[in-house]
Amino acid sequence: MIFLMVTWGGRVFAGSSTTQPPEPTWHDYQQRHEAPNGRQQPNGRDHAAEHHPQWAEIRNQALDRMQQMNAQHGFWAWERRRSQPIGPHALAFLYWDVPGGGGRPSHIVVAAATRLVHDDPDVRDSHRLIYRLCQLAKDRYLRVGDFDPRKTMSNRADSMSSDALFLGIGVSTLDTPDNSWDQVQQKATGPHQIPGRCFIALRDGTKILIDREDDRRFGQVRVVSTGELNVVRGNPSRLWKWANSIDEPAALWEHMRALGELCVQGENLRQAKETQRSTSHRRY
Repeated sequence: MIFLMVTWGGRVFAGSSTTQPPEPTWHDYQQRHEAPNGRQQPNGRDHAAEHHPQWAEIRNQALDRMQQMNAQHGFWAWERRRSQPIGPHALAFLYWDVPGGGGRPSHIVVAAATRLVHDDPDVRDSHRLIYRLCQLAKDRYLRVGDFDPRKTMSNRADSMSSDALFLGIGVSTLDTPDNSWDQVQQKATGPHQIPGRCFIALRDGTKILIDREDDRRFGQVRVVSTGELNVVRGNPSRLWKWANSIDEPAALWEHMRALGELCVQGENLRQAKETQRSTSHRRY
């Protein structure tokens, strides 16, 4: 775990690092890490670009949280496949938080608010599922100036403080490049033979793709990321592969980006209201 002393989003966190990470915004991560001469280095990374170990730690935590979610998703989907079937796609709203307090050191923790859905033909298409959530956010919640996906679009959430800030969107799916969820069920003999896949879109522009194998392939995990995962540059934190971009499935990434932007809008509205309330209290 990396301990911080950084100002990020207007808050100061105590710790050992004094490097200030960039303000997280939705943008093209590849442009920000382009080599000075406009060309990428042979391995896809510009080694002269500024390295932010805090962001690398956050990405790794988001990756670990989604991998955990995907394994649990597969377990419960298998266990309930004949009683209360769970859909092959699930969603996570990722947040970064600094719990601290009680004499404990302050450090960044990634938490999630998750949504599993009952299996239904309407939710078998992950693109359509997220598109419908985008429409719901715009038409029902943002229209009245109040959108917090932890309250309106999730059915469980990790413990997090009231200061937790939105980090990104994660999708857990039991459809793999080799087999659909229906085919996986036909071939598996138990919950430990359920592979899975995760897509992560973070608000700094990072995309991460995770392929998790089942026990028949020794539970191997393959990770591709457009953002640095090595907390110490040149010293691998885990086995992973760099990519300048992850373009497919294009429709899914686009809907994840759109939903993430709506979550940021909702967060900005909440923060503006809190600021207004604080100002009003000071006046009186």
